[in-house]
Amino acid sequence: MKSSQHENTALNSYFSELYGHARMQSEWFAPEPPCLRINTIKSSVQEITEFMQQKGIEFKPHPLNSRGAIILHDPLPMSHTLAFYTGSFFYQGISSQLPALALNPQPGETVLDMSAAPGSKTTQIADLMQNQGQLFSADSSFKRLQPLMTNLDRAGAMNSVVYFMIGQRWGRLLPDFFDKVLIDAPCSNLGKNPNLFLDSEKWTPARLNGHTNLQELLLISALKTVRVGGTVVYSTCSVSVEENEHLVHQVLQKTGDRVKIESIPLPLHEWLKPGLTSHGGRAFHPDLEKACRIPPFPHPVEGFFMVRLKKLDSFPVRPSDTVKMMQTRSATHPEISDYLERISQRWGIALDKLKDFRYYKTKKRIYMLAKEWQEIPEHKMIKPGIPLVEIKGRTLKLMGAAVQLLSQDINKSIIELDEKKVMQLFRTGNIHLKDQRNGYFALAIDGKIITSMSLFKGYSKIHLPHYFHLVR
Repeated sequence: MKSSQHENTALNSYFSELYGHARMQSEWFAPEPPCLRINTIKSSVQEITEFMQQKGIEFKPHPLNSRGAIILHDPLPMSHTLAFYTGSFFYQGISSQLPALALNPQPGETVLDMSAAPGSKTTQIADLMQNQGQLFSADSSFKRLQPLMTNLDRAGAMNSVVYFMIGQRWGRLLPDFFDKVLIDAPCSNLGKNPNLFLDSEKWTPARLNGHTNLQELLLISALKTVRVGGTVVYSTCSVSVEENEHLVHQVLQKTGDRVKIESIPLPLHEWLKPGLTSHGGRAFHPDLEKACRIPPFPHPVEGFFMVRLKKLDSFPVRPSDTVKMMQTRSATHPEISDYLERISQRWGIALDKLKDFRYYKTKKRIYMLAKEWQEIPEHKMIKPGIPLVEIKGRTLKLMGAAVQLLSQDINKSIIELDEKKVMQLFRTGNIHLKDQRNGYFALAIDGKIITSMSLFKGYSKIHLPHYFHLVR
């Protein structure tokens, strides 16, 4: 490799010491190939696998996630397919799929994803929980909440409630509350693409200090908010020792016998290396060898770190304000039952299909949640479950997320369009239809319902994050 005039010698020295090479070469860090994760809330591994085979997409299974596939060649691309639009799969990095597997959330549990935006890991957690239980999806960035909510709706995650809150607050707000907590901490990104740093002056050792201070606060908050006997998984997309083993070692020293490191429930694989128990003359807790370190070379995967912690005893917590709880409604509640009757009459959805969910009503919308959400902590709550209907006076609009999730149960108010019209609709956002009454409908193609559609004055519209050329 030719030496760059902007080469970051400090980072090169750091990587050389970490990996035992005299000098790191930027060409060693091959880009990670695209990878997708199949969302079994909406589809199945078999269905998406057969779809890729039919379309000539070359792929291989993710070696550690049975619901993942590494894309080798994509002639479509898949991001322009209906399967992607309807949330049957998500693009998610190879290494990024592992922290949720390390957490191993189960149906019916109460789980917190402390830094959930933009949503790849939290939608994976919702899927692993089989859309049951209580999933708190939180983030401290208001700007990132919109893509988070969009992705949760695409996933059909009825078991998730979104919160706009800094992670440091959870430990005081809800101590000893969650069964499991994932803290995928904000970090220096030194595992994502080291080439960006090796050939520039964007990184200095001093930059780590700001990250590690926040990461420690977040990890301690996660340990406080998880119940005794519960699990915390701490992960970063960085390979720096300061943000990983050294930080966890410091937290273990401060927490004493209240926390222990557990083995990560993943099979052995050449990508997974044990955590470091010493580095640069510093000795760390010996159990850190149970952590997982994923180097960004020689294999073309994003660098990552994961450790799984078990809480053995409660922490002293400073008093916090009492959290107000909002009650959700059953299907038979007077505020909800009339709307469900109207939905059933308009779209043919049997009331029995709606009776086991919980509901939350605002002035303009009704949201549908998993049955475990009998009540919702009110503090900083942004969005519960998925939107079921938008209330427009005496008219109801069945929302796209609900149409997709209930597609097998809708048998009325359906407009079937041919391929040409659907492709035009996705390309322009609206099309002209003759001889159709005004209102809100479910849109279908080839007998499969894909979203909601409005039709007024002969023009139909669907909601799209952006217009694009649909590939069939």
